[in-house]
Amino acid sequence: ARALRLELGGAYTAVHVRRTDQFSTSCNRGSFTPAQCAQMELMTRPAQIGSSLALWLPPHSRVYIASDEPPAFFAPLRAQARRGRGLEGLLEG
Repeated sequence: ARALRLELGGAYTAVHVRRTDQFSTSCNRGSFTPAQCAQMELMTRPAQIGSSLALWLPPHSRVYIASDEPPAFFAPLRAQARRGRGLEGLLEG
């Protein structure tokens, strides 16, 4: 965490987005209804993550997103931050 804090230049918020191992596997096994799986899919998309974080974090917050998704998956969220929509410093781990 210290190295990351130095890289980000100060305080940051960390979010762990798990889509493939827990979410997808559980849906494939029938642990959730199709409606629940569709809702989880929507809620873990970059646009929704950005909207949710913007409700809780002050403008220009630094956010670190740890995920097993490829970095390109979060490109829309990074673009949102660059347009001044309240989040910056977005990284994937």
